[in-house]
Amino acid sequence: MAVRDLAIQKRENDLVIATFGRGFYVLDDYSPLRMMKEADLQADSKIFPIKSGLIYIENLPLGLREKAFQGHSYFTTPNPPIGVSFNYFIKEEVKTLKDKRQEAEKEAIKNGKPIRYPTYEELMAEEREQDPYLEFTIRDLSGNVVRKLKTGVSKGVNRIVWDGRYASVSPINLSPRPEGIFGPLDEGILAMPGAYTVSLGQSINGEMKELVGPVQFELQTLGGVTLPATDRKALVEFQQEAQELRRAFTGASAMLGDINNRLKHIRKAVYAIPTPTADLTNSLKAIDDKVYEIRKALNGDGVAGELDMGAPASVSSRIFGVTYDMWSSTSAPTQTMRDGIRIAGEEFKPQLAAIKQVLNVDIKQLEKKLEEAGAPYTPGREVDWE
Repeated sequence: MAVRDLAIQKRENDLVIATFGRGFYVLDDYSPLRMMKEADLQADSKIFPIKSGLIYIENLPLGLREKAFQGHSYFTTPNPPIGVSFNYFIKEEVKTLKDKRQEAEKEAIKNGKPIRYPTYEELMAEEREQDPYLEFTIRDLSGNVVRKLKTGVSKGVNRIVWDGRYASVSPINLSPRPEGIFGPLDEGILAMPGAYTVSLGQSINGEMKELVGPVQFELQTLGGVTLPATDRKALVEFQQEAQELRRAFTGASAMLGDINNRLKHIRKAVYAIPTPTADLTNSLKAIDDKVYEIRKALNGDGVAGELDMGAPASVSSRIFGVTYDMWSSTSAPTQTMRDGIRIAGEEFKPQLAAIKQVLNVDIKQLEKKLEEAGAPYTPGREVDWE
């Protein structure tokens, strides 16, 4: 491809390449290539000097993320990611035991030598070996860990971006749905502007070793805010308070989901017994009623909503109403927001205790009766056998 022109955007250190054919390309922040010296290539690892990062709420001029509803005929291209870019160098990739064995076998085949079949101990060591990875640890100047970023080990010059936020507190999901253009992203709250450090560690088979010591950098705000918070520290503290309540609430909701799944299996197991007793069915009905009332208190009265009847604000509506507004703003919280989080916390506490009672006492008692009755196994239940 013929390149007709090159230009440097000096403020961002971007290299713009024009082809006058298909279009042009932008290499975001090519400064590592300018800074790199021969000595850097001889080192095992290195973090290049870090440019100050900007944190802000990204604008959505089309109303939704990406192209919204404009279709592919409307040209857009992604912006550079928000936050701080860590440009780093790794001299050699880490090879697993299996990689080393297979390379040795290929070399033996190439040289016409016989291949030795691995021993049981060698195959077991390969089976149990953990994958290598790099870990970037971000700390404030007091030494408190703010965020950890994990990535694979790739040889050469690489880049990883911290979005300037704390980690998300949503329940762990091993099969998350792809992020679409609707709804907020699963993100943590913005960290305080100021000075931070980042260090680089490498894990090989579960053993972490520090490769690069702390490198300092700055996290800055973009500015231009219409109603900026006069006390940014107080803003972050309130957001952390709301974030912690949201973490507990979403965790409790997941616990209710686990309870519901166990009750579905228990219900089927009860009627799999040749002669289910009234004690079992009555206990199951009592737990169902408890769970219904807990869900009603946490998520609101669904029947009243269908009939358009007035009903008190639910715990979930208070929590997510506040966090939705706060996640898209850098202004100070209003008194209404503070009251919403306070009331939500007061109403959530007894419901969390009720969930624990159902999970740790009521269901366990019912499961014990099921085991004594010889019911088929249900998830989470202990099995007895003599």
